[in-house]
Amino acid sequence: MRRVKTILNLAIVSVSFFNSQAQDFHFSQFYASPLTLNPALTGKFNGHMRLSSVYRAQWSNVNTTSYLYQTPSFSADFNLFKNKIGLGVVLLNDQTNNKTFNTLEGGLSASYKIITEKFGISFGLQGWYSQNYFDYNKVNQNFRQMEPTAADVLRRFDFHAGIFSDYRLENNSVLYGGFSAYHLISPKDKFITAGNPTASLPMKFTAQLGGDLVLNDKVNLIPGLMYAYQAKASQINTGTTLAYNLRKEDDNHIILYAGLWSRWNGIQTQALIPKIGFEIKKIRVTAAYDIVTNSLGSEVNASRSVHPNTFEISLNYIFKNPERSMDYDCFLFNPRY
Repeated sequence: MRRVKTILNLAIVSVSFFNSQAQDFHFSQFYASPLTLNPALTGKFNGHMRLSSVYRAQWSNVNTTSYLYQTPSFSADFNLFKNKIGLGVVLLNDQTNNKTFNTLEGGLSASYKIITEKFGISFGLQGWYSQNYFDYNKVNQNFRQMEPTAADVLRRFDFHAGIFSDYRLENNSVLYGGFSAYHLISPKDKFITAGNPTASLPMKFTAQLGGDLVLNDKVNLIPGLMYAYQAKASQINTGTTLAYNLRKEDDNHIILYAGLWSRWNGIQTQALIPKIGFEIKKIRVTAAYDIVTNSLGSEVNASRSVHPNTFEISLNYIFKNPERSMDYDCFLFNPRY
């Protein structure tokens, strides 16, 4: 019981502070936020402009006043010069315990794409700005004594880069692969200076693999994997989505999605993530729910007769310009997971 109370108390204010020793934020539906997944995905779709939004709400029944964590995000990217150049902007607001700790961040990204009949490759760069705010009025005296040097506001600039490629098979199936690197300049982490005034944000590396496999005229199998490594910590998200084509007209299609994904820390499963969604014409909507399977979820459940719940909903919309020359991508959203 003592351990549970300690975990819950620290989770409210301290987890986000120690980002110099932990992984950056990830969505369970990492594929629904392309500009935070890999800068090389900027403009990687069949259309003129893409709008993407993800909202994540975590642990509503652990902290009784509100969701313990809330993270809305929004991005927009578009194509220029016959889809060879992609430009984009992304915004993200990570809120902890009713904005006791609030991170507002965003970036501008650009990509260059080389496209052939069967093969495509893109290179991306992204400039990033983040602002962390800590509200001292919302924490108790014990935390103030524990971290007396914590700053109330921290601003930081950063750079990210990535590469992404895809290959079309004979039956129109597509295979994907990508790699991205974050915090290229390792900016100083000055939010908590006690004991380590020169602490810097460690670089993060992610790898993405996936496929869109055509099984028949109605069914596609869409497996995927994302691996992230930062500061000797690693995370794996993997799973499969089944797409069922109710109507397969190019500009008037209807697709249903159902999938099961999981999140791993090393060899330990942290969560199972069922997913459902649909795609109609230019819009796609998906939703996912995290079923926590690690020890923290079990202890919270045992002590409070609740289970920490987390859900995400994503929305993507494509603007098409029929007068523009499109690349060979056959799917409205690329990549699909």
